[in-house]
Amino acid sequence: MPVDVPFPVGNRPTPERIAPGKMLFFDTRLSGDNSMACASCHSPQHGWSDGNSLARGSQGTQLTRRTLSIVNAAFNSSQMWDGDKSSLEDQAFSPLESPLEMHTDFPRLLSFLKSTPAYVAAFASAYPDEALDASTISRALASFERSLIAADSRFDRWLRGEPGQMAEAEIRGFRTFVDSLKGNCAACHKAPCSWIAASTI
Repeated sequence: MPVDVPFPVGNRPTPERIAPGKMLFFDTRLSGDNSMACASCHSPQHGWSDGNSLARGSQGTQLTRRTLSIVNAAFNSSQMWDGDKSSLEDQAFSPLESPLEMHTDFPRLLSFLKSTPAYVAAFASAYPDEALDASTISRALASFERSLIAADSRFDRWLRGEPGQMAEAEIRGFRTFVDSLKGNCAACHKAPCSWIAASTI
């Protein structure tokens, strides 16, 4: 895995920015009916997904796709199933805006945040001299998501060259995974690491 998490200009993921993002992420008051938080679908207990075959949105509506895990989403070059969001900042508002997902009432949400001392203080620390608005909300959420990094599995350690981490069968499976003439799984399931180089190990 890369040592440094990429981020856009103006939104380096500092502890001050991660803090309000985490508060928002677990707060059901972001949703239109106060019943859902981001963590309702992206739960740490379920690998930052929901453990269901199909996601459920506002009022328990069954959606048409499975909830993606957001672990290591910071490294993705695009977000969402269709790749139609270019950044975590852009992605953060998609479920909030969707009437089928969180169905957020933005005027009510902004009024709530601006009248809640903990949020006012957290955003003042994260984005001093900036308004508490849609931009800083999405940037705070994105900063928290950039903190959800997993980079110490047996596979990660094997990629770093540590011996004894992977069985021979697993290594053969990985070679098939990245081989464009065999499995070619890596054509869709990419990762922020040099898998092509690793496939020669």
